[in-house]
Amino acid sequence: MEYPGNWIDEIDYTASLIAGWARQLQRRWDDINVAIHNEIQCIDANKHYIGQVANLRAEDLEIDALVLVHRIKIEQSHCARLDARWRGQYMLTEIAHTPAN
Repeated sequence: MEYPGNWIDEIDYTASLIAGWARQLQRRWDDINVAIHNEIQCIDANKHYIGQVANLRAEDLEIDALVLVHRIKIEQSHCARLDARWRGQYMLTEIAHTPAN
């Protein structure tokens, strides 16, 4: 049975077989490097997108505003997974300003 691009017919001695394997290995590493490059570009594009649209508040927080607080640490037990991840509503009475990093 003949397959398109069949390279078996081109192999006539051991050296050409080894050369074929070397080409396959080189192409594999080239493909891996291209995949890594594409993944890094995708991550950078996502960071840029999130940086543009991730501001959930349209305005700054003010005293007497109602807010929800996210629970950062949630236990990994089955029962705790069903617990609410947000707590609140809380009314702001003071706003602490922290320096930007």
